[in-house]
Amino acid sequence: MDSILSKIAKLQKFQDEIKTYPIELSKMHESQMIDWNQTNLYAGIDSEGDEIYPDYTDFTKDIKFQLRQPTNRVTLKDTGAFYRSIELEFGNQSFFFKATDYKYRDLQKKYGSKILGITDEDLIDLRLLILPDFIELFRMKTL
Repeated sequence: MDSILSKIAKLQKFQDEIKTYPIELSKMHESQMIDWNQTNLYAGIDSEGDEIYPDYTDFTKDIKFQLRQPTNRVTLKDTGAFYRSIELEFGNQSFFFKATDYKYRDLQKKYGSKILGITDEDLIDLRLLILPDFIELFRMKTL
């Protein structure tokens, strides 16, 4: 049986490493996070929940209409290549979204750097997803 000093040491170690655990646990939900970003984009909103602006040109709207794609909002989805290229990069205490599609730089220049990422509401959902795993990790590392 662990002594009280051993328990305190385990708790201290957990506290020292606590900032890395949410990111580690988030990795298990990478595909969900990318899906949230794609869903938001298709709804015409960026990572801050704002409408993606500027609107499509009339020429682009005509093309999208012919392709039976939404014209009432900017979705940044034509062929789907940009959506499929969205990835996450994880650091020790952070993560960020990136895209490998060649159009990304141009899209970012036109529509801003907030097109990739998830909203605050999505972050709340992510916290709820990782909470059971975080509790279990706490138990494993401190018992």
